[in-house]
Amino acid sequence: MSQPSSPLRDSLALLADLRKEMEELLPSVNWSTRCHADSEVLAFMQLVIGNVAAIEILANADVRLVVAGTAASRAAYEEVVTAAWMVWTDDLGERDRRWMALFVDEEKFWRTMVDEARKRKDRDEVIKDLTRQGTRATSIIAQVQRQLVAAGAGRVEQMPSFDKRLEQVGQPHYVVYKTACQFTHPATRSLALVRDLGDAHSNDVRVADYGYRTTEKDWTTAVLLGAESLWFGLETLATWMGAPPVTKPATDLFNAIVTKVRTFK
Repeated sequence: MSQPSSPLRDSLALLADLRKEMEELLPSVNWSTRCHADSEVLAFMQLVIGNVAAIEILANADVRLVVAGTAASRAAYEEVVTAAWMVWTDDLGERDRRWMALFVDEEKFWRTMVDEARKRKDRDEVIKDLTRQGTRATSIIAQVQRQLVAAGAGRVEQMPSFDKRLEQVGQPHYVVYKTACQFTHPATRSLALVRDLGDAHSNDVRVADYGYRTTEKDWTTAVLLGAESLWFGLETLATWMGAPPVTKPATDLFNAIVTKVRTFK
């Protein structure tokens, strides 16, 4: 039995159609490896597709799952911005230098894991396994660094903050992204989904009513950020990866989603 129509479900159907635009575009792109970063873009775009699909599934299943759905939209946006940042230049050596920043972050992660394991006095086997993971990342950095030096590229550096990546790829949707962060953190935006601030902190605790208050409007951020992730992905592929230009159907779908979310209640 099909679910009754609503502004949210209508927008999710449009989002699914926009996602299919991305899915159908990927096989048409020439993924012949010119540099490591180009291949990684394909992986990032597949992650974007999966996370946008998660928004659709969670919202259709239960509006109360908005925190998880918004987390998926945030992940999709971070993935597409990072992918764009990697290839936001025609210099293939610079693309690979930025790609290596992923491994610098991974190396730092494993180093922290080893330090914490030692503080916990974990078994030697655990510490050795974590150390091997970090050594793997270090080895990859060293090997590629030699290639970058030979190509005249700069040294591998840590990835800039996400705010800096946003700035460097000219993405203006900072407020929507930060709103998503407010939903996915234990902040007042997410707490408002289950309690009224005034009642919960009044002197008369008997008036406090805890329970889900989620409405379709609470999905505005997730749907918008999911759509923006797909749109920016399509634009990035066309601008920097030689993909066909963004089609009018994709443009119309994005605009229809933006229009539809304004009717959420």
